[in-house]
Amino acid sequence: NLIAYCFTSIQGFSKGGLYEGIGNADATLAEGINYGTTTFDAARTWTMLASSNLSAGDVVRVKAPAGVTTTNTLTIARAGTQTFDGETSLVIESPYGAVSLFYVSVDTFVVL
Repeated sequence: NLIAYCFTSIQGFSKGGLYEGIGNADATLAEGINYGTTTFDAARTWTMLASSNLSAGDVVRVKAPAGVTTTNTLTIARAGTQTFDGETSLVIESPYGAVSLFYVSVDTFVVL
């Protein structure tokens, strides 16, 4: 399971100022910053946007909200045949955990 760094401010972290607030629900991610806006009360899956909407160098950042635990996990799922450092999904299991996914080539992300 991946537990990544946390940051306290999202200002200045995203190319183009793209911010996507996601509630206590499954969702599709967007290029830029995707952050939880409310406490999770169940496990949730946020699916990566399609590679056809990305260019090399784009970054998708994910910031988990409160309520994320080893039971109420946040799974980052692939779209199609995408991989994240060779993995087909990532799991955040700590409140406020975060990860940056750097798009490098067709269906391929590097975890930063």
